[in-house]
Amino acid sequence: MLFSLKNYRENGCLYDKVYSQYGPFYFLFITGLTEALHVEITHDNARWIYMGIWLMTAFFSSQTVYILTRSNVWRIICFIGHLLYTHITMIDPLHPGGTIALLLSITAFIAARFNGNPRQRTFFAAMMGIISACILLTKINVGMFLIITVALWLVALGPDAGLFRLARYLSYPALFLLPYLLMFKMLNRLEYLILALMYSFSVLPVLLLANSRREKITGWREVRIYLSCLLITMAIIIMLICRTGTTLSSLWQGVVVKPLNQPDAYWFCIDWRWWSVAAAIGGLFVYGFYRINVNVPIISAAVIFWPISAVKILLGSS
Repeated sequence: MLFSLKNYRENGCLYDKVYSQYGPFYFLFITGLTEALHVEITHDNARWIYMGIWLMTAFFSSQTVYILTRSNVWRIICFIGHLLYTHITMIDPLHPGGTIALLLSITAFIAARFNGNPRQRTFFAAMMGIISACILLTKINVGMFLIITVALWLVALGPDAGLFRLARYLSYPALFLLPYLLMFKMLNRLEYLILALMYSFSVLPVLLLANSRREKITGWREVRIYLSCLLITMAIIIMLICRTGTTLSSLWQGVVVKPLNQPDAYWFCIDWRWWSVAAAIGGLFVYGFYRINVNVPIISAAVIFWPISAVKILLGSS
């Protein structure tokens, strides 16, 4: 990645003359950051910059945990755990995964602070639009999942009538079936079928919890703000990258066509353990606990998902 970054900063023409598997926002962000800091793109400088991104991601993640739990103990555990879990990323400094992780941690932080008042709804919808565009134009598959997530938020908390109701009924099964549609070519392999099943069992209680929300606090105004910020941010990024010599045809190939064809050229097996799917089913028991204990705040029920999610991750990757 450092060679691509250095070549882009010196010559421009991303995709036309500079090879990359990643989108233009990442190149604009890193080159803009290095120019603002007046540093060259070297191995040492890359490590220092990535260390800052690494620490900021851990900070926003731990702050999100604190907002939801009001526990300094969990905040410290999250901060240290994040650093330990992601330390391997320091092997490849300035990899786009670090930028994506930082943006997603900021997304979670903003979402955790959301309480539904009109001013916050405007800010949240706008920031989600901006961040969705940045991630979409860094790695399209992660960006699409974030867009789907925000869409689910909009319809789950929208009015229970008209197009919002229809969108809710369509979005839930669509999100549940999404991994099967994305990986249909690979479902003949057991490890990918297990991954799809884990996703489905994990997302089902989240969808059920979202559907059980009584307050309806979003509407067409938030939809318009989100889409406007998404499209405007994308237009700005595309305009800036084209000013450095990238053509629209090569941009389309680099951002959309080649990433979509990548699974045919590059994939790897995940060595799931037999208990991985069973651990994923644990989320359904959490939902059952919430439904039985109707006085439990929904945010508290969501917090209970953390140990279940941790177990799933640990068992699945062990």
